[in-house]
Amino acid sequence: MEIARHSAIVGIAGVVAGVIVGGIGGRILMRISAVAAPDHVMGASTEGGNRVGEITLGGTLGLIIFVGIGFGVVGAIAFLISAPWLSRAGRWHGLAFGGFLLA
Repeated sequence: MEIARHSAIVGIAGVVAGVIVGGIGGRILMRISAVAAPDHVMGASTEGGNRVGEITLGGTLGLIIFVGIGFGVVGAIAFLISAPWLSRAGRWHGLAFGGFLLA
């Protein structure tokens, strides 16, 4: 039962972090890059049929669902798999996992 509880906590934390960083943070960075883009590219069509600089509700929800939640779940699974090796780092296991992901 303890394993299921730990997995649920890690999974929820991964999804929340993914939504905040990957979804909302990604959309903020896209908005900053749209502001910094030259005027001649604003409104141009991308290969996917979208317009440069246009922020839509569908695009934001897609980013949150597929990128945020997707990478959150993958990160949670990676954390659960690497937990036995990370336990050697003691209370620094979160920092060790972050360094592993960065590498």
